[in-house]
Amino acid sequence: MSFPTAKGACPRRRHTSFRPDRDARLVRHMKEMYDDACQVCGARVETSDSHYSEAAHIRGLGAPRLGPDQLSNLLCVCPNHHIEFDRFAIYIEEDWTVRRNSTGAVEYELKLHADHVIDQDHIRYHRALCGHR
Repeated sequence: MSFPTAKGACPRRRHTSFRPDRDARLVRHMKEMYDDACQVCGARVETSDSHYSEAAHIRGLGAPRLGPDQLSNLLCVCPNHHIEFDRFAIYIEEDWTVRRNSTGAVEYELKLHADHVIDQDHIRYHRALCGHR
């Protein structure tokens, strides 16, 4: 079944799938906690009316990782560090240093809010996916 579109617009079709049911309130709470500043670099991406940040799951929600949608499994990051984290270009050590995977160089120290307790098991899991124990 197709839907009417404006002249020249890309046609639309219905798509049905299953995806993790993320808790939007949890994401908002975390972003407010960090005032939309990236926990890796501290940058705040400015938009026309506010700031923008992304919630990155340390242990991904989808298969095969099946991580939990909990504050202890979330990071507040800028879009660049979200991609780098998800694609294993950076990883976090137990002492909260952030390293570049290709060189091992320490690039940052993860910023932590007193009310944000990150589960070290998730950090170890991600680090192992990057090839480090």
